[in-house]
Amino acid sequence: MSATPPRDEARRRPLARGAAAAPLLLLLALAAGCSATSSSGGADASREAPAEPGIAQEAPPEAEPPGGGAADGSDGLAGDLPLADRDLVYTADLRVEVEDVDAAAERAGEWVADAGGYIAAESVQSGEGDAPYASLTLQVPRDRYEAALDELAALGSQSSLDRRVQDVTEEVADVDSRVESAEASLDRLRDLLDEAGTVQEVLAVEAEISTRQQELESLQARQEALSQQVSYSTVNLELMPPETYVADPGDDSIGFLGGLQRGWRALVGLGEVLAVAAGWLLPFAVPLAVAGTPAWLLWRRRRARRRGRPAAPGGAAAGGAARPEGAGGSAAEDGADGTGEAGGRERAAGTGGTGTAKGTSGGTPGGTA
Repeated sequence: MSATPPRDEARRRPLARGAAAAPLLLLLALAAGCSATSSSGGADASREAPAEPGIAQEAPPEAEPPGGGAADGSDGLAGDLPLADRDLVYTADLRVEVEDVDAAAERAGEWVADAGGYIAAESVQSGEGDAPYASLTLQVPRDRYEAALDELAALGSQSSLDRRVQDVTEEVADVDSRVESAEASLDRLRDLLDEAGTVQEVLAVEAEISTRQQELESLQARQEALSQQVSYSTVNLELMPPETYVADPGDDSIGFLGGLQRGWRALVGLGEVLAVAAGWLLPFAVPLAVAGTPAWLLWRRRRARRRGRPAAPGGAAAGGAARPEGAGGSAAEDGADGTGEAGGRERAAGTGGTGTAKGTSGGTPGGTA
């Protein structure tokens, strides 16, 4: 019986802790709902203090459509604001014809710097044979916008001007309201973090604080961008020569001198092409020469051998041919000798015949001789 009360007390302690943590979790949920409601309200809650959830929830019904007489709504406030108090973004596209594009671009940059502005982007084209051209994106303080247009147009002859204005008053008010609500929500979450009693409560509150901090930083970046757009006006300046500008008079010349110039340029271009080709082939020529030299020497040696081999058989054939001719000559000579011998024989025979004849006429001894 004595062990039962401690068990009951051990069971009651978690319940007591849960009951004590319930209000803290409820406050955390209310803070999250309050922040979401105030963020969705946008500019309608910009003039209300977001300290209590009830006020943030009552703000949206109080807003009226644009043109209404409500002074608390951002729509009515934007419509009633004078022009000087409105958040306006000015942009202009200016085109000016000038004689010297480079000098005019330099003067424009100097004037903008003296006025407190800066060059956001610049592109200058002044190559040989092409008409010079310059494009500059200038950021000018809002109060020097009109003066900037006058000064830039005075650089030469104004060709065209396109101006436009964007009213971002409501967007600025909406972003400002969201930033205030996010900051107030973070303050409440930090207070809840001080009241957290368990590790789970601390982790939950810290996770919510991290999420709200990221949202606040994003809103602050948007707020800074809008402030930059409102504080500085944009002038897109284009500088170009007059329409009568001729890039290179030599290109349009005719006659002997014009042909000579074009021929010279063609020759120079051909030389450049050949030089590029030689430079491109040079890295390949060295290994080809190293690898081709032994092959060329081998081919030359074989060719010399082929030339040498027919020469020897040719001499032998010639000698053989000479030899038959010699043999023939010898035969002819032999034949001649034989003919001589035959002639001698014939002569002998003739002599014999003569002798025979003589012997016949003279007697038998002559025929026998």
